[in-house]
Amino acid sequence: MSNRDTPPASSDMGPTEAAAYWRVRHDRGDMTVQEHAEFGSWRATSQAHEAAWQATGDLWDLFDNADDPHLEAMRAAARSAGGARRSWMRPMAAALALLSVPGGVFIISRSSLWSDLSGGRAGLTSRYETQRGERATASLSDGTVVSLNSDTALEVTFDKAGRHVQLRRGQALFEVAKDKHRPFVVRAGDSAVTALGTVFDVKMAKEAFRVVLVEGRVAVSAEADPRSTAVIMTSGQELLKSRGGDIRVQTTDPEAALLWRKGLVEFNDVTLADAVEQINETSARSLRLADSRIGALRLSGVYRTGSPERFVASIAQVLPVSGRNTGEGTIIEPRKKMSE
Repeated sequence: MSNRDTPPASSDMGPTEAAAYWRVRHDRGDMTVQEHAEFGSWRATSQAHEAAWQATGDLWDLFDNADDPHLEAMRAAARSAGGARRSWMRPMAAALALLSVPGGVFIISRSSLWSDLSGGRAGLTSRYETQRGERATASLSDGTVVSLNSDTALEVTFDKAGRHVQLRRGQALFEVAKDKHRPFVVRAGDSAVTALGTVFDVKMAKEAFRVVLVEGRVAVSAEADPRSTAVIMTSGQELLKSRGGDIRVQTTDPEAALLWRKGLVEFNDVTLADAVEQINETSARSLRLADSRIGALRLSGVYRTGSPERFVASIAQVLPVSGRNTGEGTIIEPRKKMSE
């Protein structure tokens, strides 16, 4: 086969991975005429390619300016990799994810990265985290997309045997890329959710662990008890596991369960106290009830998260309450004296 008929080196890569490849080739300064043509064609193909290419420039500047031997080792390994591009592509692509997670924090585990570059370990562990009031979306190296809700932290490790996620806190939606040879396992506390290619939402709350299955099938098991039987879920089901270990599976509306991705929350006849607790999970500023009695008021409807002031203004239209802003947050008060 002639060089003219050879497919571009980046043809089997996603935008981020391909951008990393071309950035390294440019940095080495030995691109052929054909490679320059391939690069130009790749860059002009889509806006996603151009955006990924611009992002790699920022990352390359980070390598130049950071006084960190691990980052420099990563860049040096990429420069010297030659044809064995996969040996540097995974850590490089993972690092580029830093620039594609709006509003969130992505941290490469340096010890894992160093082992990966040294050939000591196949897996790369990375950490994704959002603070209160933030949401983020990240694309993993296998094509899986993870959406993180407010105040969420998780760790991802991929190796030849499987794809592993440890949800430390919060809530995340996983749109899992299909890979029949490597199951995708999300661990949260003593529970594990296993999938091969599906869409599901996992939430760790104070009183319960919850899984909502949007598409496909998953198996939920209690890792603390190997004798327990895994629960197989199908699309449109919700699994709730209490602190005591009781499990309940029921039909649910996945679209309503995923309103958080749009910055919304739905309440169906819940107490104001419970609603305030949920709103506080998604906002950097806190709400507080001035009178415990108003916490028993019932509330229904769809409300926007992330803005306590807007929430109070909305509920004041249907409940006898008002809001007062302070330096520490917003206080919800009775609008008129409540009866004894």
